[in-house]
Amino acid sequence: MKGLILKDLLQLKTYKKTVIIFVLLALFLVFCENSQNPPIFITVLLTFWFGMFGIIPFSYDEQANAERYIQSLPVTKKEIVLARYIHVFGIIIVGALAGTILSIVSCFATTKEFLDIREVLIIFSTSLFGVSFLEAIEVPCFYKFGMEKGRLTFIILILMAVFGVVTAATAIESLNITYEQIEGMMLKLVNILPIILMLLTFVVSWISYKISCRVYSKKEV
Repeated sequence: MKGLILKDLLQLKTYKKTVIIFVLLALFLVFCENSQNPPIFITVLLTFWFGMFGIIPFSYDEQANAERYIQSLPVTKKEIVLARYIHVFGIIIVGALAGTILSIVSCFATTKEFLDIREVLIIFSTSLFGVSFLEAIEVPCFYKFGMEKGRLTFIILILMAVFGVVTAATAIESLNITYEQIEGMMLKLVNILPIILMLLTFVVSWISYKISCRVYSKKEV
């Protein structure tokens, strides 16, 4: 299984310069904006970009028809899927950590103030959960339909999710809940929000993994 993870990492070797360019671009945007607010978006951007890099091996394997070789190795199908998940979500965690560190540095450079530890945890956990949620939907789609059809299915599912969120927001708005009430609830949750998001990240990733295992177990090459 370690060999499969190493294979995926080596496939990203040619993207080293692209990663550096993306990091520099994110920093450039922060300093150009010169915002007095914590540069949260740099963490979101880097986590999202790293998440995109994490799924690149799917494309390489599909183009090379590598599944025939991979399934001939002395590993189970569950281990094959687990290796890919460790790679994808490991890359996302690296992106979230890199983005959080750069957020702290860029915030100090622009405002001469350090981010509060609570803000750091919220920035990290929010970015990690958001991108992990997207990948948790996308990866099973790739296993089921392949890259092209998988992307289309992923887009449809995301649109459905957005529609559901908008519908839920409209329903909540009809309850006549004031902004002060919402703000009060958020303040109560802010201390435990990182813990909740980290738990949700683990849960959605685990559910996604189990779905992918079920799909891949029925896949023949």
